[in-house]
Amino acid sequence: MSTAVEPDDPVPTLGQPKALFPWLESKPGLVCAPLLLLLLNFALRSQLEEAGSHLYSHAEAAWPQATLESVRAMPWWRFLLPIPEFSGTWTTTSNMLVWNLETWLAPAAIYYLGNALFVGVTYGLAYHSTRSGLFAFTLGLCAAFTTHNYQVYAVTGTIALYLVMVYAEVVFFCLYRLWGAEEGRVTRWAILSALALVPFVLSYEGWLDFASYCWLAAPVLYGYHRRRGEAQRARRVLITWIGISALAVIYVAVKVNCGFGQVKGSESDLVFNSPWPRLAVEDALTHVVTFFYTSISTFIPGPLAGSEALGQVGAEALVADQHGYHSQANHLIPMNYHFSWRFLAGGALALWLGMILRTTRKLWTRPEPRTLAVLLVLILVLVGSPTHALVKMRPMHTVPFLGYQVWLSVLGLFALVGLVVRRLEQAGISRGWARILVALIWLDVVSCAFTRPPVLSEMAKSMGVGWSYPDPWERLCELSDLPWRRWVTTVVVWVKSLLG
Repeated sequence: MSTAVEPDDPVPTLGQPKALFPWLESKPGLVCAPLLLLLLNFALRSQLEEAGSHLYSHAEAAWPQATLESVRAMPWWRFLLPIPEFSGTWTTTSNMLVWNLETWLAPAAIYYLGNALFVGVTYGLAYHSTRSGLFAFTLGLCAAFTTHNYQVYAVTGTIALYLVMVYAEVVFFCLYRLWGAEEGRVTRWAILSALALVPFVLSYEGWLDFASYCWLAAPVLYGYHRRRGEAQRARRVLITWIGISALAVIYVAVKVNCGFGQVKGSESDLVFNSPWPRLAVEDALTHVVTFFYTSISTFIPGPLAGSEALGQVGAEALVADQHGYHSQANHLIPMNYHFSWRFLAGGALALWLGMILRTTRKLWTRPEPRTLAVLLVLILVLVGSPTHALVKMRPMHTVPFLGYQVWLSVLGLFALVGLVVRRLEQAGISRGWARILVALIWLDVVSCAFTRPPVLSEMAKSMGVGWSYPDPWERLCELSDLPWRRWVTTVVVWVKSLLG
């Protein structure tokens, strides 16, 4: 990840006693750790979540066969632009790529490969950014067990989200190297950064969230380098900022003229279409809070993320418990529990803004790389999804469960967890306590993969769509009762599902 550390930030080298878990820093560990993460991720997705029984071809389900055939007949260069036949989507290197891969592979196989690519790239870039096996393993663990894309089990178009996130990670890494490169390597990393932006920009209009983040992060980076007397690096940041901003303007102009789908009544109907300016502002600000909490709740165990009363008791029972009191307004009772998560979101946002303010002051007083990394990651998590924040209030946004919309902030959350773990490794506390704390963080990441799905299902039901997501904990309990011989049959089923 690009925001991990600056090049001059000291990191433990292989085999140093300073390492909290020396095995993760050893050569065998650097090979076996990512393989273990890939295996665990595959077992989680394919067996415990049973992805093969939920995933289908999104393109074939969303569009008539005649539309698909007409799109296939288009000249190749048209795929580099928005496609009006697909509601103006501009997903050349994501959904369109997945659609074409479905010619050879089943949707579930593409999903498993996308997960594997995401976990592998996350681990690899994290290690090459910091030379820390602990940091890389932590980020890889987050990528392997994250639930932010659980929407894929209801609307499978987000199978392609892993490609988008991989493109973003590569862009972050290249920019990180560009801003910290010695003079002789600037041109190489500038070219690589430009090349990395191409598939990223062509993957999903949500890349504009990254452009929005640059508007918040670039001034911080620029001021940091100027304060340290690093004029050349500050100039690189400024040029990059201007270049990405210009690219975003061109992108929006092309999208509006060739594939604008944000019309009135559409899923992505913009707040600018509202006749009430104040309502547009309120919707946007509400989305900022919602998306922030959606991001951080990725690693908050399900029962702690909000009230489960509406899902467990039911709206009718909650109203009946009023026993007729003020019956004309009893519809407000279920709504109270439906929106109760906003108390937690507001408190978390206040604490987050306080951390940003404190870290900013610390960076201004002592401009150090580690403080800069923390501030950039805090801002990244706060960004949420500016593109979705501009959409009118929708029922799906009354609960914080659509994690795919805040994919960029989720990457920031991964980096923040990694930074906390590295800080524990480098802190002055005893090795034993540090290992316990790191193990607890890892346990939280893994446990959320089992505790959040039921809560996400309840949120979906309370929203009125009736989606039911897979429950990996329930499936694990079922498998634990199977005789060992049936595990062989289960493995055979996995292989068959991969082959389509």
